[in-house]
Amino acid sequence: AFTPVRFKFTYLTNYVPTFRFHHLAELLTKYLAPHDNELQQELLVRLNDYCDKKVTNYTLDEYEPPYVWNFYHSFYFAFIVCSTIGYGNISPNNTFGRIFMIFYALIGLPVNGFFFAYLGDLYGKTYIRLYRKYKQFKLSSNRQYVPHKVNFIGQIVLYLIPGIVIFIFVPAAIFSYFEKWPYDVSVYYSFVTLTTIGFGDYASTFQASQEHEFGTAYIYYQVFVILWFFAGVGYVFMILGFIAKGMAHKKVQQLEKMLAVNVRAAQNRVWNGVTKDISYLRKILNEVYMMKFK
Repeated sequence: AFTPVRFKFTYLTNYVPTFRFHHLAELLTKYLAPHDNELQQELLVRLNDYCDKKVTNYTLDEYEPPYVWNFYHSFYFAFIVCSTIGYGNISPNNTFGRIFMIFYALIGLPVNGFFFAYLGDLYGKTYIRLYRKYKQFKLSSNRQYVPHKVNFIGQIVLYLIPGIVIFIFVPAAIFSYFEKWPYDVSVYYSFVTLTTIGFGDYASTFQASQEHEFGTAYIYYQVFVILWFFAGVGYVFMILGFIAKGMAHKKVQQLEKMLAVNVRAAQNRVWNGVTKDISYLRKILNEVYMMKFK
């Protein structure tokens, strides 16, 4: 006869306490033999392959999973709600929490939207100010210096390059160190987060061993993650703002060009009409003069 055994899934790459894993644990508790180590190991191997994450028996884990709803992760949850990242790795688990989250999001979403728009505008002004100082420096050292003209796509690429390096590639190295993720997974996580796609298959600061393994450095890491959230999403807003302004500028240029063409055509029509009228008037005057001469 089989007796119940409790399993808890601790993902060494990511702790994701979602509803479906609780059901899976319930099935394991009901049907898995607690003393058949080979069967347990075989099942864990198959779950590893299926989930593409390492799944372990909680009785063999060195550390207990941390309490999810501490102050830091509550702040973390508030941010991912208002920024529309919405990982889904933590969520309200009762009716009051869900209703409160709805009203909180109704207020927090527009407030965060204004904040990120302001932050993106601040980034843009800083970027333009630095570029102008660079041009002044080049002109002061070389009066014959002529700035290179870059088209719209080229400008977007120039704005993207420093952002990709500072907010994706460099943080990815930090995530690889603290989360034990491969570097490509860290880059993927950084991109999915800052673009607010937020799949939720990976989430930082949720592993059981981090607080014990890194000590004080883990606290600084948690602060870094929050600051990176704000700064990175603000930079994405800056890029979107530049694209919107560039598209609007191109439309204005097209309208100005159409207006100039229409004005020129109107001038030509008016001038042609005046020329014809003058020619006609000249003919009449010539005829009057000839009649008077006769």
